[in-house]
Amino acid sequence: MKILLTNDDGIESSRLHIAENALLKLGHKVHVVAPKYEQSAKSMAMTTRGVDYEKIDDLHYAVLGTPVDCVNFALQGLNLVPDFVISGINNGFNLGIDIYYSGTVGAAFQAQYHEYPSIAFSADYRFDGDLSAVFTKTLMNIIADNLLDKAYVININFPPNIVGESYVETTPVSFKSALEGTLTDNHFSYRRHIIDQPLAADTDYFNYLNGRITLSKLALRLKDQRS
Repeated sequence: MKILLTNDDGIESSRLHIAENALLKLGHKVHVVAPKYEQSAKSMAMTTRGVDYEKIDDLHYAVLGTPVDCVNFALQGLNLVPDFVISGINNGFNLGIDIYYSGTVGAAFQAQYHEYPSIAFSADYRFDGDLSAVFTKTLMNIIADNLLDKAYVININFPPNIVGESYVETTPVSFKSALEGTLTDNHFSYRRHIIDQPLAADTDYFNYLNGRITLSKLALRLKDQRS
């Protein structure tokens, strides 16, 4: 199959390369269109007056823009028609409220908006294991289970230490957090602390904390006038 691969960590991301190599070993044709520089937490931001890009070769392009810019460039600039789109593997989880901040998920949403099945893959910073192997197995299970669908984005998260053989389908939860901010020399910086809180057993964050690979189906909440 033909796959468009993008991310928000940038085209030099080692995890992007892991995903590409795994897809190639599965026999897929992979077009990589990723940001030239890191674009984390850009959500669905896009550049309205066009973007510059660098052609590395016929299958690799670096875009000086956001993850959404990369998807737009691939689909409308290169006129690619992929069977589906993969965004990631992100360096860090995208669960709960973070889904709305995530450039990884934002790129997948843009692909879904253009009616392409899409998957966002993320793994904990502390992931301990063979990321290529777990990515490959998870993707094969998604395809075997016939989950690819343009009606939603599949959001996958790999916890640091995985328990179980496959993913569990979950519901995103709005976990609570607190910010610790600092002002120094006209600069504001902050750190986020997730607060201990009760979580339902079917939620993404609960299962992630318990070592399960989480799968959530996400959709842009827009009314389709054609229906």
